[in-house]
Amino acid sequence: MFTDVLTQFAQEIVENTEAIIGHNVTITDKNGIIIGVTNKKRIGTLHASSFSVIQNDTAEGLYEEEAKAIGVLEGVCLPIHLGKETIGTVSVAGRPDEVDKYGHLVQKEVELFLREKSLTEISKLKENALCNLVNQILTFKPDDVNTDIIVSYAKSLGYNFENAKIIILIDINHFSDIVNNIHRSERYSHEAELRVQTIKLTILSVLRGIFINPQDIVINIASDKYVALLDLSGRLNKDIKAYVEERTETVFNEMSRLGYSAIVGIGSVSPNIAGLADSYRSACKAISIGNKVKRKSGIYNIENYEIEDLFLSLNRDTVKKYINHVLGSLINSPIWDKETEKTLREVLKNPCRPGYISKNLGIHRNSLYYRIEKIEEFSGINLKDQNDFTKIKIALILYDLFSAMKD
Repeated sequence: MFTDVLTQFAQEIVENTEAIIGHNVTITDKNGIIIGVTNKKRIGTLHASSFSVIQNDTAEGLYEEEAKAIGVLEGVCLPIHLGKETIGTVSVAGRPDEVDKYGHLVQKEVELFLREKSLTEISKLKENALCNLVNQILTFKPDDVNTDIIVSYAKSLGYNFENAKIIILIDINHFSDIVNNIHRSERYSHEAELRVQTIKLTILSVLRGIFINPQDIVINIASDKYVALLDLSGRLNKDIKAYVEERTETVFNEMSRLGYSAIVGIGSVSPNIAGLADSYRSACKAISIGNKVKRKSGIYNIENYEIEDLFLSLNRDTVKKYINHVLGSLINSPIWDKETEKTLREVLKNPCRPGYISKNLGIHRNSLYYRIEKIEEFSGINLKDQNDFTKIKIALILYDLFSAMKD
């Protein structure tokens, strides 16, 4: 890989270096073949003085007479090292006693440049491998792939998937608007894209700073979505919920600090790799349900929506009939408005607490009793009756979940 990086950037290094030091520069690979040079026609030809430099792994200087004898320019030639490997040479033309200082400087600059580029390439390869691993996990189907293959692949990357894990989905609100605003404000599209990518990398870095367990994985799966695979090994069942919610609270707060609004979905705990696809789907479902039932926390745990999740499996026509049967007369009545709906929700949320409800609504207790009386009159429901109370509460949950049926 190091040789490939040198070959890819050799000509760029030569041109940039020559512009600074004012001397011709030549770069070869580990076989002495020129891969970067002032006269591009020489690329692919042999650079004779590089042989002994590579073999002896030491710098050499050739004055004009010696250089002419082997068909090269006078100057210094130095090995290029990356780790313990010699991957090529760099030569600077000129009298050796004059350009030797440039030669060593260029050698160190080339090695530093290659080291940074190599680390970047390694980082990209690891990131791509992680994305591939997570994609296999999220789309896993028992009939298509053997779990042993994925577990083995994960181990090759340093991750143990024989422990319990949970999927957390982080969705950045209105990210497309952020991107559009950036593109409108930037003159050049490449500058806009650079800003967008910087934002995404910043968010990814912050999330990885939150999920710091070496066995946690965080990746960006779409422009506005991030997935965290949170490792739960060594944690008792009774402690898992508190631990996960503490992590997600930190995510929510950190995104707010950065100026972004986020929605966080917490999936179901999976004891093994086979169940993580279900954990991901349940995290997506938690966000969907949380948005529909109008809970504004921004953090939605599927564990808190087991009843709603069950209701979503019901036949839509049956649900619509039930909603119309229980709520139809109230919804179609002249008293149904935002205030009436809010009153009903508060009564269902806080039964037998009229003082607390009145305070939340900002109205007198007598006004609350009047509203309740009207709700009961137009709905035909007695909110003091346990059976009626349960019926209308279920109907309102269904009303939220199946919002497309509100017409």
